[in-house]
Amino acid sequence: MTLQRTIKLFKLPDEPKTKGFRKIQSKDMNAAHKLLDDYLKKFKLCPVFTKEEFRHWFTPREGIIDLPSSVMQHPVHKTVRAAYSFYNVSTKTPWLELMNDALISARNIQMDVFNALDLMDNKKFLVPLKFGTGDGDLQYYLYNWKCPPMNPEDVALILM
Repeated sequence: MTLQRTIKLFKLPDEPKTKGFRKIQSKDMNAAHKLLDDYLKKFKLCPVFTKEEFRHWFTPREGIIDLPSSVMQHPVHKTVRAAYSFYNVSTKTPWLELMNDALISARNIQMDVFNALDLMDNKKFLVPLKFGTGDGDLQYYLYNWKCPPMNPEDVALILM
């Protein structure tokens, strides 16, 4: 594929299209915590965040947690910056629209790469939004836990 065709294929709109798409604010914390907590309960393996832990991990901090959909970023290399999608919840906005807006937001703050695991409901957007397949599988070893084998879509545990 030529560079011009690649650029055309992966082109994103200039701005997110979802009305009200913005960074989480202090006033949103209790409702967002409940929303994530309720969502995570549907999985066989998931974390349980206290309100304090939720506030710590999801409060926007410039250069660390910067995007509306709880995407965390860090410099991977001096010239490459990557955004990581950890926990996303979509109730009214379709997954494709929500995550397309996250891609636009990441691009707008100069991210070069957007990473997402094939856990939870992420398979609903990975292929349609043209995510490339990674080079390996994420493996967990949980000491002293009896845990049956699970499919990625049954897991909502992301170790940071």
